[in-house]
Amino acid sequence: MHRHLALLACALTVAGCSSPGGNAYFAPGADADVVDAVLFPDATVRDTAPEQDTLPPEDTAPELDTAHTEPADTEPADTEPADTEPADTEPADTFTTFCKNGDPCNDDDPCTVNDRCVDNHCAGDSIACDDQIPCTLDSCVDGQCRSATQDGYCLIGGACWTEAQNNPVNPCQRCAHAANAAGWTNSDGAACDDGDPCTEGEACAAGACGGGATPAEVCDDGADNDCNGQTDAADVACGGVAACAYHEDCYPERVCARWATTGEAVCSDPCIGASDCPTGQICSKLPGSAQIAFCQPALPGGLPNGSACSVDGECASALCADDFCRATCLAESRCSEPGFTCHPVGDLSIGVISGACAPNPPGSIPNGQICGSGDSSLCASGQCDLMPPSGPWPCRELCQGESACAPTQECNLVLYAPGESADAMPFATVYTTLSHDALTACYTPKTPGGSLSDGAPCVQTAYYQCRSNKCFNLAGPGEPDAFYCTTYCEFDAECPGGMVCKPTLTNLVSDWLKSPWFYHQDPAPGAYTLVRVCKPE
Repeated sequence: MHRHLALLACALTVAGCSSPGGNAYFAPGADADVVDAVLFPDATVRDTAPEQDTLPPEDTAPELDTAHTEPADTEPADTEPADTEPADTEPADTFTTFCKNGDPCNDDDPCTVNDRCVDNHCAGDSIACDDQIPCTLDSCVDGQCRSATQDGYCLIGGACWTEAQNNPVNPCQRCAHAANAAGWTNSDGAACDDGDPCTEGEACAAGACGGGATPAEVCDDGADNDCNGQTDAADVACGGVAACAYHEDCYPERVCARWATTGEAVCSDPCIGASDCPTGQICSKLPGSAQIAFCQPALPGGLPNGSACSVDGECASALCADDFCRATCLAESRCSEPGFTCHPVGDLSIGVISGACAPNPPGSIPNGQICGSGDSSLCASGQCDLMPPSGPWPCRELCQGESACAPTQECNLVLYAPGESADAMPFATVYTTLSHDALTACYTPKTPGGSLSDGAPCVQTAYYQCRSNKCFNLAGPGEPDAFYCTTYCEFDAECPGGMVCKPTLTNLVSDWLKSPWFYHQDPAPGAYTLVRVCKPE
């Protein structure tokens, strides 16, 4: 049957036809008019249908009826096959239009180009959308190439980065596809290294590495772990000391003091009494201060406390007071031995004042009892509270801060050496004037404290606004003046939040020194002494 259809197509064309079994096309006639190419579909006939020897006329080609057994030649020659089909016959064969191989065409796909006829249907070349980037998925949509970064990757600066990969120039940024597939994402909170060997424990914040702390000195590894220029035993943290010329060299935790054992000025830990220093060290009054002492090694071969002496150098405590070796104390809390009281010693004429823990002199008045005539020399503490002026006037103790006094009392300056201390170290390079030796004690203030707590801004001339009666300039060396209510202290714990206990200079002025009554000194606003007060961190 395939062959018969092919022969019929050959008889109806001017030119040749396709090979048996293939698709047949009409070729143009002599008049050059193009005739649509029509493919005749195969039809099924009975095995008994006679084979025709001659071709029927072009317009009378019979349609083979595969549904009935009538002979093919009973069909009228001029009758259209479709008109003679019985109602119960199969539908007429359909005709499909095809293009000619190689002819231009349109496949209605915007993502192809160079559309042409291939194997009797229209097809084009797919638009090439490969951007040559391995981490993208490329596709054509409506004739436009589009790329999407694959999950698990970031495309940054034209380069592919895998998930969680760090930015090579910033360890605090990484690839995070879900957050930003086209840029770096901050790794806030992640541990990092800022490259500074003097910090540790750094963390990323806002895309930057910082917040590290100074590492602790390891005392036997031969390295300067805390980067302070001192190694192992030479480091202050390991018992060593650093040389200094000003108190600011040791600021804020330590003070600059000259050790009796070496004669060198070194940064030293502050103290109030011997119990504040490590074993083998003593507590000595800091020259030019009021309630600050410092720890230093005990004098080798020195006499123990209680031994008779004539000079300080004979005593292990480096203090010979009233012809006996004594322990230094600047507050009554550091002199707890029964029958002993912390009292002033020294020589005002040469600018030396300290405090010694010594037995109460016979007939002396203990702390809390009435002084009588108001003569401070009658008190075992050497301090009689002369205020309020109307009395009664009890003996009061030496103190290092308000915490050592009763709630209605104040700890402040009660005694100072008229001349500067020759052994005092200057406070800072911007303030080289030497300070005075002084002492502080508890007394009833002439002006009751105000409502402002420590840390509140205040006016210098209105110090009574502060509960502590102290309005100090707490600016650092070289900084603009900044006055705050504050209080004397020994430890950071005595200060409110945001403040710590640090050394500072104060002029020789207090309510006690302004008292018009007996046994007092006049204020010296142009002279200074070193104290420890609560200052902003």
